This record gives sequence, C-alpha cells and structure tokens, in this order.
Amino acid sequence: MRQCISKLDASTASELNTALDAVCAGFSPQPPEQDQRAQPHLNAFGEILEHSLNEIYVVEVETFRFVHVNHGALANIGYTLAELQEMSPLEITPEHTPASIESLLAPLLNGTVEHIEFETVHRRKDGSLYPVELHIQLAKLGERSVFVAIVLDISERKREAALTLSRNQVYKQLASSVPLEKVLETIVLGVESYSPEMICSILLLDESGQYLQPGVAPSLPGYYIEATSPFKIGPAKGSCGTAAFHNRPVFIDNVLEHRNWEPMRELVKRTGLKACWSVPIRSRRGKVLGTLAMYYQSHKLPELAERELIETTAYLAGIVIERFQAISQLQQAKEAAEAANRSKSEFLANMSHEIRTPMTAILGFTDILINDLNQTEEIEVVRTIHQNGEYLLGLINDILDLSKIEDGKLDVEWLDCSPHEIVNDVIALLQVRAVAKGIPLEVNFEGPVPELIHTDPARLRQILINLIGNAIKFTEHGSVQLVIRLVSNQQSDQQKLHFDVFDTGIGIAAEQIENLFLPFTQADSSTTRQYGGTGLGLAICKRLLELLGGTIQVSSTVGKGSTFSVIIPVGEVDPTRLIDGNGISIADKREATSSDVPKISLENSRLLLVEDGPDNQRLIRFMLKSAGAEVTLAENGQVALDLVAKAESEQSPFDVILMDMQMPVLDGYAATRQLRNEGYARPIIALTAHAMATDREKCLESGCDDYAIKPIDRQNLIELIAHYTSQGGLLRDNSDPVA
Repeated sequence: MRQCISKLDASTASELNTALDAVCAGFSPQPPEQDQRAQPHLNAFGEILEHSLNEIYVVEVETFRFVHVNHGALANIGYTLAELQEMSPLEITPEHTPASIESLLAPLLNGTVEHIEFETVHRRKDGSLYPVELHIQLAKLGERSVFVAIVLDISERKREAALTLSRNQVYKQLASSVPLEKVLETIVLGVESYSPEMICSILLLDESGQYLQPGVAPSLPGYYIEATSPFKIGPAKGSCGTAAFHNRPVFIDNVLEHRNWEPMRELVKRTGLKACWSVPIRSRRGKVLGTLAMYYQSHKLPELAERELIETTAYLAGIVIERFQAISQLQQAKEAAEAANRSKSEFLANMSHEIRTPMTAILGFTDILINDLNQTEEIEVVRTIHQNGEYLLGLINDILDLSKIEDGKLDVEWLDCSPHEIVNDVIALLQVRAVAKGIPLEVNFEGPVPELIHTDPARLRQILINLIGNAIKFTEHGSVQLVIRLVSNQQSDQQKLHFDVFDTGIGIAAEQIENLFLPFTQADSSTTRQYGGTGLGLAICKRLLELLGGTIQVSSTVGKGSTFSVIIPVGEVDPTRLIDGNGISIADKREATSSDVPKISLENSRLLLVEDGPDNQRLIRFMLKSAGAEVTLAENGQVALDLVAKAESEQSPFDVILMDMQMPVLDGYAATRQLRNEGYARPIIALTAHAMATDREKCLESGCDDYAIKPIDRQNLIELIAHYTSQGGLLRDNSDPVA
C-alpha cells in the first residue's frame, strides 16, 4: 500500500498508471473474508486519495455522470461535489464532443486496453481553461462499472515547453536572418500555446517614445488592431499604454470596469475580452522598447507561474528587438559609409578630371618649349615648370591609389617578371635626381637572384621608386644604395627577395618610426616644411606590400641615415635560372632604351579630335600634326556626330576618333553610344582625365575601343593611334547595341 501511495504522488506516466491501478483497486469489491481485515487500510488509503493534490474523478459508465470527485479536483475546477454530480464530463472538457469521447473510451470498454491517457483542456467554473493530462481505467464500484480518471494539471509543464520551444525557434530564426515580425510572431504563438483561452500581442514603441505601434498579434481581431493603432501611451491608457508609460507591469482582471479602459469599453465588449495583463519589453539598459500583453476571456489575475511566463517572454522579446535595432543601426551606418564613400569617389574623380585637364596643357606645352628653346636659363625655367607639374600629377596619383586601396578596389596583376629589369627601370628614372643633388646612387646584388619572380611588376616598381626617391630627397651628403638579395626560409622552404634601401640622410627618431606608415603623416612637421611631401608615399607602400604578400621594415639613426627593407615572396623559383645581377650596366641600359625608341609617323591618317578645351585642342592637334596626321576638330559630341555623318557620306571617313568624355551639349559617353548604335564600327579612343578604374570601364562600356589618360603622353598616344590605323582602322563587330 505504501508503494502505491508513493507512486501516486510521482509525475511520470508509468508512475501515474501504477497509481491508477491503486485507485481502481480501492473501488474494487473485496472478498467477504477479507473485508474486515482490509477495511482500516482501505479507509486510510481512501483518505489519502481524497486529499491528494492530483485530481481524481469517478464517472459512471452507464449514465456518464460524475459519481465522486476528490478535494484536489474540487479545489482546482471550482465546482462543488453536488454540482458536479449533476453534470457530464463533457461540460468541463470543451474540446470534446460525445462522438470524440466515445471514440477515446471505446478501447477501454471493449477490453482492447487496460487504460488510456491523453491531453486535453478543462474549463473551471469561472470559465478559465487549463491544460490537463488524463489517465483513465475501468473499475467496479459495487455493481456499477465506472471510469476512474487521475487528472494532472500540466500548466507548468506547458509553460516550460512553450518557453523552451519558443526560445529554440527564436534562436534558429535569428541565426537564419528571419525578419523581426516573424521572430516576434514565433514568440507570441509559443506563449498562446500555453493556454487555449489566452491571446498574446506585442506592441513596439516608436522612435518618439510616445506611441505604441502594431508589432504582432496573430489572434487579435483586425478591427481591434486598427482601432488602437497607433496607441498613445500615458498614465491611464489601457494596460499597454500605462505599462509603457510607467515602465512597470499592469495587470487588470476586469477591463470593462477599470477606468484605464473606459475609452475602449465598447471595443472591448465586441471582442469578448475580460482581462488584460501587460508588461514593458525592455532593453538590457532598462529602456522601454514596447509591451507584451496577454488577454483573457475570463476575469483573472496572474498567478506566480503566469507572471514568470509573461516576464520571461518579455525578456526574450527585448533581446530580439534590441538585436534587430542594432542590426538596423549597423545597416544605416553601412549605408551612410557607402554613401560617403561614393561621395568621396565622385569627389576624387572630379578632382582628378579638373586637375588633369589643365595639366595636359601645362606638361604638353612645356615639352614642346624645351625642344624649341636654346637659352640654358630659359630651358631651366621651363624644366622647373615641368617638374612641378609632374610632382602635382604624382600627388594626384598617390591620393587615387590610397583611395582605391582603402576601398579594396586596387587590382594586383600577378605576372612573371624580371627583378633585374624592374631595378634597371627604377634606377634609370631616379638617376637624374641623384645626379642633380650630387649623390651617388648605387645598386648591389648580393649573390644571384632569380631571373623571373611572380609578382605585380608595376606595384613593385612603384614601391621602389617611392623608397629610393625618399632616400634621395632626405640625403644631402653621402650616398644612396639599393641592395638586392635572395633569402631562403628554412622552416617554410619559401624564398623571398629583399630590397634594402640605405641612405646617409637625416634619419628618423625612434619614437616617430611607428607613425611613418600612417596616411598624411611625416616624421616631423619641420620635415614637411623643408622637404615637402604629403606623407602618403610610405602608407601606400605598406598597403601595396600587404597586397603582394610582403612586408616593410625600417631602422634609422638620427643624423646618420635610414634603412628601408622591402621583403616580397618570389613564388616558384627555378634554381637553375639564378643570375648574378652585378654584371648589368644601368647606364648602358638607359642609353639603349632611350636611343632605340622608334619615331612613329601618322602620315595619311585622318583623325577627328573631339575636345572642348581650347588649350588641349591646340596641344593635342599640334602633337598629332607633328606626327603627320590630318586633324579635324569638334568642340562637343553633337558636332562630332555631324562631322562623322558628313565624312561617311563623302566616303572620306576618319581613321580614328579621339573622344573627350566630359563635354557640354553632348558628352563623349552619349556620343560614342549613339555612334555604335547607329552601326559605326571604326576605332574610337577615349580621352579621359578620370584615372579611376571604374571610369576606364565606363569608357569601354560606352563603346570606346581604348582610352588615353590625361595628361596626354605624346609618345603613348601616337603609338596607340598607330596601332589602330596600321590595319585600316581595325573595324569592330558592332552587332550588339550599346546601352
């Protein structure tokens, strides 16, 4: 008997079934000879069952009416025993019909099973509903057959299950980037599964902090949501408005009579709702984000478990809402940064265009003047103008390079290239500066280096020019030396090429070295005043080396000089193709390069120059006519279209069109697109002062065959034109229209 009692108080299904057997045994008749001995025990056992917290119902099979109900059931269901004995179980199980009950009990009645168990909902006398788990078995009460049911109130289990399921689903949805409304709906539906009569909603506080906006309320009538949206918060504004205003829970068990609900009384009557509990949804710092509400169709206040449910759910909703607000803020910041970046790119592109356009005329005409002047003093003046123009152009290029690196748009072109040729080109270019300052510029290959390495030759050349140029600039006495050596890493079996630039210049203080590679930073402000520069060069070098997989190191002593070491991987190196670089003559290389440049003629070439700037018109026409070309001018794209049409009709077409891309009336992009869409297939070369990669792509997408960047390099432009005129214009396939 003690065993049965202990099992009766347990909560698992198997224990309940054992307890059910014990209950049924209590109602089964005992043999006459055992009655007297068993009676005290049965009385004690009956007393325990009568006062058990579990609900026990005895129902007569024939009449399907309650015969007996224990105190635990009466306390929870709210009826008296007399009231229940006049009722059918169907009156407290609203989910079931006579047919569904008959179907459930049939296996018991036909002897197929000894007991059944299922979940349903019980309705209390006050109309409130609560979830239960029933365990039913047949028994004998005297001559009558009865159903004995042990009923467990599973509200707590349902609450925990609802919270766990809701929490797990929410975390999955957050990981899957599900919209906020869907995540909040998951929370609300999870709470509603706890109690069949409860309706849940979430309202969101707007940015002003004055109005509650609809969040999710899948079970509330649409007319109710529409009538209460937006909802002004205040000290006596329903349950939700008051909870949001005071930042504390508001539980109202009779909304029809409470003064806070007076303005909405008729609306609430229509819905049939009687109680409303609302708690504020808060951020981790306690800021009100919205409200969570539970509506009931019966008058009730929350018990401890229900308060825990609503507050835990509100906490979960707060985490979700705050996360989405953070994501939204990040997205806004990202969009703002992208907008700022676009503005920066547009500014840089426009700045480049506005400066490069006059620089074309400045550098072009100074080139012409240098060749025509005889007086040494005049030549030096013009050369000074040219050198300062080149410096300004270099500054523009540095700014554009830094911008592209920061945007991640700087392309690296990996090629097999000769380190010897790269070094020769760099030294040939900078030798003039060193000679002008009276400083020896020396190159030393320490041992053999690869004939070819795998890197971006243009970027490596740019890095070396910057470092050696700086060394020359900051050295007044002594020398500048470039040392190249191949170093093997024993641990990784990877070979790297070291370029060490030594100078005997002013040096850098130890505390200033860490700032060297920051943009627009130099070691000392006095250095900027004395030597000039923007402080962009080293920042660009460092970032370029990162793109190449390399590093840069610096050591320096004030007053004695500095050493900048560039270290780059060389890729796969053929050990049989290592060359001792000390046998190569830099001077011979330079002399051979300059003397072997062929002079290209554009004789018999008909060119159309479309350019709106008078200075650039004169300069470029002079360059082209000097090379033997016949040049026709057009000051905008519309004039160019007319001239092209006329030339085609007269069967004297232009061999190449040189098209400036930014002009009044009709720009070069639109003019080129129109020509291509009309079937024009002859070469068009863009003349653009925009140096950004996207601008070059824009030129090609509009229908141009190639492009030349301002300031115009005379030799490069003539070679480019000659390439397209050498085979009768290299007609292009123009079957597809240009958008």
